[in-house]
Amino acid sequence: MQRDQTRAGCDGFTLVEVLAALAIASVIIMASTALIHNVALFFDRGTRGVTEAERLMLAVERLAGDFSSARFISRRTEDGRPRCVGVARRRPHQFDGRGGR
Repeated sequence: MQRDQTRAGCDGFTLVEVLAALAIASVIIMASTALIHNVALFFDRGTRGVTEAERLMLAVERLAGDFSSARFISRRTEDGRPRCVGVARRRPHQFDGRGGR
């Protein structure tokens, strides 16, 4: 019976143990927050880089389409020889008489 009375006051943690555990937990939480912040920052940078690369590829595809649809406009001179006047672009969804666009 005397043994039960001496152990009754010893249950739980001391103030020093609780403060040490709190300090360790706060260090872990701060390190995790910093890691998550860095991951989010680099993920955003990577996403921005991919978006810029997609824009560049879209611009290149549009330019390639414009250049591929360009054709020379030639007119005949007074003596019957063809003369290049300029370059025109066929508009999409307008069909000429040759069966092409």
